[in-house]
Amino acid sequence: MSQRGRESYVQAVHDPSPWRPHAFFMIDLHVLGTLDVGAASPNGARHLVTQPKRLALLVYLALAEPTGLHARDRLLALLWPEADDRSSRHSLRNALHSLRQALGEDAIVTRGEAFVGLDFQRLRCDALELRAHVAAGRLDDAVALWAGELLPGFHVSDVPEFERWLDQQRVDLFRAVRAAAWKRCAALEGAGVPELDATRFAYRLDPGDEPGARRLMRLLASAGDRAGALQVYEDLAAYFERELEAEPSAETRRLATEVRSRTRDEPPSGPTYASVPMPESTNVRASATNDARVAPRHGRRPRRAIALGGVAAAVLAVFLYLARNSLTASTPRSQAARAVVRLPARYRADTSAYSSYLRGLTLRFEFRFVASRDTFESLVDRKPLYVPGLYGLAHAYIFTALNELTDPDETWPKIDVTARRALALDSTAASAWLALASEDMFWHLDLPRAQGRIARARTIDAVDPDIAAMQSVWFRFYGEMDSAIAEARLAHQLDPVSPLFGRLVAKQLFFARRYDESRQVFMQMVRDDASWTRGYQDLAQLYRATVRPRDAVDWLRRARAADGDSAGAAALPEASTDSVATRLLADDARRTIARLDRSAQTDERAPAYRYAIAYATLGDSSATLDWLDSMVARHDSYLHQVRVDPVFDFVRPLPRYRAWEAGCGLPPLAPSARH
Repeated sequence: MSQRGRESYVQAVHDPSPWRPHAFFMIDLHVLGTLDVGAASPNGARHLVTQPKRLALLVYLALAEPTGLHARDRLLALLWPEADDRSSRHSLRNALHSLRQALGEDAIVTRGEAFVGLDFQRLRCDALELRAHVAAGRLDDAVALWAGELLPGFHVSDVPEFERWLDQQRVDLFRAVRAAAWKRCAALEGAGVPELDATRFAYRLDPGDEPGARRLMRLLASAGDRAGALQVYEDLAAYFERELEAEPSAETRRLATEVRSRTRDEPPSGPTYASVPMPESTNVRASATNDARVAPRHGRRPRRAIALGGVAAAVLAVFLYLARNSLTASTPRSQAARAVVRLPARYRADTSAYSSYLRGLTLRFEFRFVASRDTFESLVDRKPLYVPGLYGLAHAYIFTALNELTDPDETWPKIDVTARRALALDSTAASAWLALASEDMFWHLDLPRAQGRIARARTIDAVDPDIAAMQSVWFRFYGEMDSAIAEARLAHQLDPVSPLFGRLVAKQLFFARRYDESRQVFMQMVRDDASWTRGYQDLAQLYRATVRPRDAVDWLRRARAADGDSAGAAALPEASTDSVATRLLADDARRTIARLDRSAQTDERAPAYRYAIAYATLGDSSATLDWLDSMVARHDSYLHQVRVDPVFDFVRPLPRYRAWEAGCGLPPLAPSARH
């Protein structure tokens, strides 16, 4: 964008003049970390643009430089390179007509028959705003807008020149935000926590920047988080080994050695917390190292620096004590304590409601979802205006629906009502926005709207691990597993001791067929906490997928014993051969089907997904596909998981499965997700 173009866009976007109508922008184009485009009509409806060529045309008209009108001949060569002149011009006219229908007649401007462009007075585009902020030196604003790569996963077939242009835009925009992030660090030098947060962000963008890594290591060490500093070094070393087959420089190695020596000199009194002054605020934020390893080595839990405002209530001190100790021994109550300390102060003043909220979260982390729901329902009955109780109840409903403990047809409407009540009282309740995003994803299968709500929650609370976890699952809907894994890792970094997020990382690796990495994470979690028996079933599933039936039998036997099913455990003795183990697994699947049948006969819930997995374990393609049909009919919350779960790989070549996938209502998978 030319300097003049940047200035005009800055003026259009940021002019606070009172004459501007509130709904001045008709077109919203979000291209950072997602793709969402539409225009608000006078009745409030949004008209979306979804056809790839039309999206490509819109994106080019918005982002191509120099800003302004573009020659039609250029657009023809870019987007219809193989078509003859008459056909390509007809296609361009149709595309422009469709954009006008969706975005408004005045959205597209022309000059004669040769040039076409957008009316930028009617456009709001996050990438253009970011460029404008960078050009004007508003580094904080530029960095705040960065939600991820430009148009991740967007692809248009048979337009190589457009693809090259888009790739260059991605590179240029990333370089601009990366440079802005490091300039921001320099501007905040000596500012304490703001400098540390800015450096974390910049280094996350650029994990191969060795000077940046050293800067972050020094800041973390100075704040008392030496374990975090060493984690940065280990991540850098792993990055260099993986990408460059090299090791960090001598200067960086010396710094790591110095930090280690200081750590060894510390008394063995357990995790410490950095005492960092913080201005009075209602927000409590936990700093988490970026790009940390998913499964810390046994006995080496990362430390976190927690900065607190001026709230000195005794109950908060108790919760902080629990949170501190949980870094070495995570319990459901301590996990809940870490979550609630980030509540705004106004919600901690009512200690009775606050205590009930903590109890509800504790039950959630114990996987006692019905009891958690009942606790939150009681809290909302007593305190109907207590916002955390409302969104806590919404999330409790979500867990009962996702785990097939309640009828989803009855539960999802309750989630909608409860989350909206929370937002009516406090529009900054990020967890309520996240509950609505869950409804969009799992119930309505409206992924674009879900993404918008996830992004809104993230702008409110960028360090909530639940938001990163939800974004991870969103990517799984599309089979974009690299992005799903990255977001799961971020959730785990933000709360490195919660098994919920560690398990999410391992499961996403499993669905990506990165079996060895998944196994390492699961095994580390089981070693760190032998009471975490949920991992036994996960490991059994992993070993089945990797055709190691004897190992699968071993872990499944442990899972049955941990669940109190002594008969089921006895039916899974140690197998001497793989064929014996395969027979034992088949017998266990038949027993699972029999249990589900008994549940169905007594009007208990018998999830279609569990039936489908059991029949898939038996290799019964017809019955498996029957239950996949039932999943669609029952609005099964795990519908999206079928397309990435290895247990169903054996039916994917069948025409009936391909017809099922085409008609199940899910968005198309990314090409890389095809197995």
